[in-house]
Amino acid sequence: MLNKNFLSLISSTVAINLGDSFFYITIMWYIHYRYGNPMYTALMGFLFTIPELFSFLFGPIIDKLNKVKLLRLSCFIQMLIVFIVLFASISDNWMIGLFIFFIPIFAIASESSYPTGLALLPVFLRKNDLLKGNAIASFANTGIDLIFNAVAGLLISVVAVQIIFSINLSIFILAFSLTLLLRSNYKKISNSDEEAVIDAEDLFKSSSATETIKEYLYDLLDGFAFIKQKFILKLLLPLLVLNLFFAMMKVNMPLFSDNHFGSALGFGLILSFYAIGTMVGSIIVNVVISKITVGRLIGFCFLFSGTLWILFVFLIDFNFLMSILFLVFSSTFMGMINIIYMTLFQKITPIESLGKVTTFNMSLISAAIPLGSILGGVVTLVFAVNTIFLFYGIGHFILGLYAFCIKQIRSLPKMEQIDAKQVL
Repeated sequence: MLNKNFLSLISSTVAINLGDSFFYITIMWYIHYRYGNPMYTALMGFLFTIPELFSFLFGPIIDKLNKVKLLRLSCFIQMLIVFIVLFASISDNWMIGLFIFFIPIFAIASESSYPTGLALLPVFLRKNDLLKGNAIASFANTGIDLIFNAVAGLLISVVAVQIIFSINLSIFILAFSLTLLLRSNYKKISNSDEEAVIDAEDLFKSSSATETIKEYLYDLLDGFAFIKQKFILKLLLPLLVLNLFFAMMKVNMPLFSDNHFGSALGFGLILSFYAIGTMVGSIIVNVVISKITVGRLIGFCFLFSGTLWILFVFLIDFNFLMSILFLVFSSTFMGMINIIYMTLFQKITPIESLGKVTTFNMSLISAAIPLGSILGGVVTLVFAVNTIFLFYGIGHFILGLYAFCIKQIRSLPKMEQIDAKQVL
């Protein structure tokens, strides 16, 4: 299963994800600490997530152009923005306008790198290895991420922000260096045919601008035609609703952490414990999924994650250790859901359309995140932050009931038995 390209891909995407998380934690906590206004943190959350609405535009580009070179370009853009923010912090030229301008650009680069990495996995792995490959990728990302979430929280509370951005820049320099190890002239090993790898320059040389635009629009429509199938929409609806509550919760995490821990370390610790559970979920999903059907597993994961999250929020002020255990257990089921959905879509999507379908999926399920980010700032004027966190758990529980009520989801067989022709 393991090969050089796969290992290089995992290493580079882990480093990119690490740099993303470091940047997000630092910006969100800094805005909360400096301005103390939930609406400002909500605005930053909105700016971080608004590009996700348009990620479907990357799909045809990812499918047409060289995915490795696209990954390098997105990483380079993120590295450059962190350098600019670091320079601004050193010169003490902190303006809210700086964040408003650069955060969406950073988020666009981040948004393009994620589906590019996903689209490369089936290229470097055989179909039978996808579940394991996704689990390894998720474990590697969350395993390292959880350590640095806590480290980032600790650093924010004890050192100057300029040092943190210097570390962040170093991470992206490492990430960019790792992308250089990926072979740009890759071949698809999932099938015997070679992957059609096209450079941007070759693409525009081979056809007129009008033909290129027409082909791009055709690919967009092709991706849209796939996801508008009733079964696909039924699968995506839970994630759309879930992301609304997730965004409301996440933009208020600095405030929640400050209320219960009193420092940025608490912010990092909550993210770390959340990631621990996600990592455990990515490990045990390979065992669990062989013993239970996908349909039942999706429903149970939503129900259990919601119930345990609600217990986490209720106990945070009364029994800290027990509440943290519930947080870890809840995110374990969330981690399992992530792997199940990721693998399910990779199995039922034609590999030549995986880029555009993945980005269309991401755009659709992410449509609620910018709205949720803004709502997260508004609802703090009405509800306590703990209540907002409860909404997230209640949303999971309701989606579990939904999964059991929809026959097409409930009747999904075991993962190895799923076939696109039978499911769609």
